[in-house]
Amino acid sequence: MTSVERTAYRVFPRLMTTLELHLFFSPSQEERAWAREKTDTDEHLLALTLALKCFQRLGRFAKAREVPVVVVEHVRRCLELTDRGIAALVDPARLAAMDLPDPA
Repeated sequence: MTSVERTAYRVFPRLMTTLELHLFFSPSQEERAWAREKTDTDEHLLALTLALKCFQRLGRFAKAREVPVVVVEHVRRCLELTDRGIAALVDPARLAAMDLPDPA
């Protein structure tokens, strides 16, 4: 049987290397600037950046409970959000109205 990581419905691998984190989940300077422009709180900044990076990697928007803690913490560090109490909160109305960048 094919492992779930190799199916058409992409999921997060059970074990993620540091290289994978840096290659696939580190937001670029442009992505950080875009996300800061589109959000007004740290919680929304984290949620939007996570949604963007997960979409780029998986080809779909991941549910919050699917995203591994290691990915959330990596993105939090990349955004320089030092308060670990900041949770990724999404405002669905604002997300729907956003002009998302091309994931390529």
